Amino acid sequence: YPLCALAVSDERPVSTQSTWGGLELEVKRSKDALDNLKSKTENDMKRERELHSEEMRQMISTMEGKLRDERTARRREVEELASKNNEALRTQKKYFQRKITDLEESLEDSKNRCDSFSGKLSKSKIKNSELQQELDENEELLTKNKKEMRKLKESLEQYKAECSKVQGVLDARTQERNLLKKDNARLQEEGQTYTMQIENMEARCKKRDEEIVRLKLEIVDFENNNKNLNVQITNLNSKLEKEEKIRKYLHNEIQTLKGNIRVFCRVRPVLKKEENAKMCFSYPQSEDEKECINLVRPSSPSLNNSSTREWDYRFDKVFNPTHTQALIFEEISQLVQSALDGYKVCIFAYGQTGSGKTYTMEGPESSLNGLNENAGMIPRSVAQIFDHAEKLRNATGNSSVKQHIWKYTMKGYAIS
Repeated sequence: YPLCALAVSDERPVSTQSTWGGLELEVKRSKDALDNLKSKTENDMKRERELHSEEMRQMISTMEGKLRDERTARRREVEELASKNNEALRTQKKYFQRKITDLEESLEDSKNRCDSFSGKLSKSKIKNSELQQELDENEELLTKNKKEMRKLKESLEQYKAECSKVQGVLDARTQERNLLKKDNARLQEEGQTYTMQIENMEARCKKRDEEIVRLKLEIVDFENNNKNLNVQITNLNSKLEKEEKIRKYLHNEIQTLKGNIRVFCRVRPVLKKEENAKMCFSYPQSEDEKECINLVRPSSPSLNNSSTREWDYRFDKVFNPTHTQALIFEEISQLVQSALDGYKVCIFAYGQTGSGKTYTMEGPESSLNGLNENAGMIPRSVAQIFDHAEKLRNATGNSSVKQHIWKYTMKGYAIS
């Protein structure tokens, strides 16, 4: 985009007519140069990027229209000033000649910059946004220049009213021209900076494209590996299903061999009020696989009974007072697993009052709020059931592989 530049001079031409002829000749040359620049710009833009050809033609047409309007307005102003003040007219003609020359030079510079940016636009989409930003900045400069032109018109009106202030206004315009030159130099430096940034962005984009290609290859490898893993998971699930059936069969065969009906005996510890009582139980080793408990009734001289009697009882398992709840549950947990496998299982405790039935089945009241080392068989069994159901539920979390979906319906009853 062209930049507005002001030029003043105190040179005085020989005649108004010759200056006017030179101005028209200069205007004609400027028009020819603009036409040539337009043709060259259109050809270059068509070769480099067809998508931007229409935009550049509109831009050139707009600039030409603005230049023609500017020349027409200046011609009218010059004609009006020629009739009033020949001296001011000559000065203004030179001023506008230089202004037109500066505008043409600025236009040529802008065209060159547009060509440079258009050529770089075809390299990357990211450069397009950077050049668009540069164009927006140039449009802002053009708007500022338009505002400056309006100020110049106001200054011309002031020249008509106050000829004595013309020189001071021209000096101010000279300073503004110098500022605009500095701004032009600064913009050129910024353009170089933007060029370097664009090159850096191109290099970064190239690296990112290479990274994208690498990631796509990794995704393809991952998908292939995922397919293989899914096939392996399917095979393992099928094998797991078969193994689970075998496990159920063998586990319950073992329970059947141990006995479908088993009786365990647990001897509770001696209470504080029974500390003086004599121990009447022993646990001899049986010849077969069953365990024994021996009950001894000592002699009682007070009852004239000096004989000692013994009774032997055999059970599938005998737990002495030192055995803990956890040790007892190790034997019970196998039956709970049979219940999880779909078999009907019943576990109950019987015995006289105070023999420890409630403690064995439920545990103390402190274990009702959560499992601890004294928890009974009922809370431990319930915990095992829910833990096993949770594990099976979590094992079916992979939706990409068809698996067995285990569903348990649990009901609880309390009988007192």
